[in-house]
Amino acid sequence: MATHIEPVRADDRAAMDAWFALMVRCHAHDTPELPPPCPVGHAHRFSWPGYEQHAWIVRDGSEVVAAAELTMPQRDNLHFAFAAVLVAPAYRRRGIGSDLLRHLTADARLAGRTTLALGAGARPGATAPVSLFLRAAGARLAMVEKRRRLVLPAADPERLRDLATTARRASPATAWCSGRVRPRRGGVPTWLR
Repeated sequence: MATHIEPVRADDRAAMDAWFALMVRCHAHDTPELPPPCPVGHAHRFSWPGYEQHAWIVRDGSEVVAAAELTMPQRDNLHFAFAAVLVAPAYRRRGIGSDLLRHLTADARLAGRTTLALGAGARPGATAPVSLFLRAAGARLAMVEKRRRLVLPAADPERLRDLATTARRASPATAWCSGRVRPRRGGVPTWLR
């Protein structure tokens, strides 16, 4: 399969939705233990103030099988860029990820960037496929991110009502009622003046 890299714009809903579907497929394969990708965050990824963002996709027919993005700060750290490359599991080890990485690296260099941070997006490890891919591209490990999940018991509605009632009685400055704040009667407490 020849890699045809096409740019993605924020207003191209079909490409954005197909990219998100790719993210969901890769997440289910690579890191199912983590929370799923957020569709709202994805839909607004091009709207970060102070950052210039570029993105590309690769299709096999009408299916998006790979994507890459480049995010460059515009106010500080002007030597720096963040990047991500994502390839569908069935299309890995075909050179698509390497083609996308070369493409976004050239774009970053053209913008004067000298340092590129790539997130692996999978479990770290010397033999993990993403680690081998990044090492082969010349990247070195700079930081490992730990993500943890805290499983909470189901909320007890009666207990929540009791806590809300207690909080309304205990608050010296405000009382919450139906999502609205009622100011304290009697003026501003002396400790706030």
